[in-house]
Amino acid sequence: MNTMNKFFRLNQSRKLATALVCSLMVSCGGDVIVAGIGGTGITSGEITAFGSVYVNGVKFNTDSAQFEVDGEIYNSQPEAVSAGLTEGMVARIYGSTDANGSTGTASRVVYDNEIEGPVNNPLDLGGGQMSFDIFGQTIIVDEISTRLKGTSFPLVQDQLVEVSGFISFNSSVRATFVEGKGVLSASATSPSQVELKGTVDGFVNQDSSFSVNGLTIDMSANPIINTSSGTLANGDFIEVSGTYYQNAEAILANEIEDEDSGFGSDVGEISLQGIVSNSNGLGKFSIGSQTVDAGNAILYPSNSIIEDGVKVEVDGSIVGGILFADEVELREGSIELKAEVAFIGPGDNQFQLQYIDGVIIVNTDDQTRLEDDALGDITLADLTDADYVIVKAIEVDGSVIATNVKRRELEDTEIKGSVEDFIPNASIKILGITHTVDATTNYGLSDASTFFGLLEIGNIVKIRDNASPEPPDGIAEEIGFGG
Repeated sequence: MNTMNKFFRLNQSRKLATALVCSLMVSCGGDVIVAGIGGTGITSGEITAFGSVYVNGVKFNTDSAQFEVDGEIYNSQPEAVSAGLTEGMVARIYGSTDANGSTGTASRVVYDNEIEGPVNNPLDLGGGQMSFDIFGQTIIVDEISTRLKGTSFPLVQDQLVEVSGFISFNSSVRATFVEGKGVLSASATSPSQVELKGTVDGFVNQDSSFSVNGLTIDMSANPIINTSSGTLANGDFIEVSGTYYQNAEAILANEIEDEDSGFGSDVGEISLQGIVSNSNGLGKFSIGSQTVDAGNAILYPSNSIIEDGVKVEVDGSIVGGILFADEVELREGSIELKAEVAFIGPGDNQFQLQYIDGVIIVNTDDQTRLEDDALGDITLADLTDADYVIVKAIEVDGSVIATNVKRRELEDTEIKGSVEDFIPNASIKILGITHTVDATTNYGLSDASTFFGLLEIGNIVKIRDNASPEPPDGIAEEIGFGG
């Protein structure tokens, strides 16, 4: 997104928010700072780049920042990066944002993984996605939008991994980062290190076991209890660090600490990225444990449908525990493109993808993540003509804006998006690109007559064309809804 456009939109929308927030209080005085352009607050989202720290499209200067990585304190960004802080992790930035909305200064950067443990029951979901569970917690991994370190897609049974991501609408974790930590130990004498978060249940005293998320926590090793009360109580939300091995009946705890599940009751300015849940269709929903009221918010794009499972960025203020949104920005769309790069440009943040019927201009912004399958993070300057890429994107006012770009070895050409036009049993047009169909086109479980009988303008359709070993010819090899 153009940062300056976002500045002007926020400047207008936050005037509305100021009135809303003030109406909820006796006055606009007191300790609560009403959100505005620039100010001190919290930014929570995926780290997209370093050289400073980029989160939610804001470049935060970290020269004077303290870093906390999985509970360990570091006094500089190089130390934190050496300790493992990297792109793809979901972090909280405490600090100020400048009036331009694109830069800021961090006083504190905090990263805490969502869970660490063994992969169990890996399942191929199709479409480049898979799921598995760790101690009963479902994890969703996407081979394009999930950053993988020390492992590869697909992950396998008993692989030990650290996961960062967003809690989704069904309590699963939509992984933004997964790091391989080896293989789960099979031996009780040399168990693996694990971590999980959850609510205390069945606690009697510090000499007895209790459970978290249905899993037994063994207290026999006299773990460190690092909580505000110095003890535990049923209902406490905690993080347990301990050891585990194959077929163990419990996690042997070595440290237990309070886990902060929220942002506080009053936050003057907050930018929060995450997955929508509990949406009521009237502007109220949740992101993780945070309740959001977006009844007076500006949507970007304006035709966005905010429903469970959608990834968004919300900007606003927290008052009385509720995040009153000034703006809700869609950060995940239905567009997926697979093709060779035809040209870098014409703009500084654009490249073109080649299809038989023409080219699609892809725009990037401050939150676009670019990766190479083998090399890891890259920049737009690293792309060259004829590179094959996979793009996940949203459409804004007719423009394609990439959220993720991954360069890899040549595969088939594909296009997925909203149908703009079609001729039954003849052709389909998506993003200005027309593919024809013929007797060789595969419609999956249906046939041409059934497919076109159901097809409507605006439906999300995926089309696959040849690329290897034969070049694309503009004739759909496979076609289907969604995908």
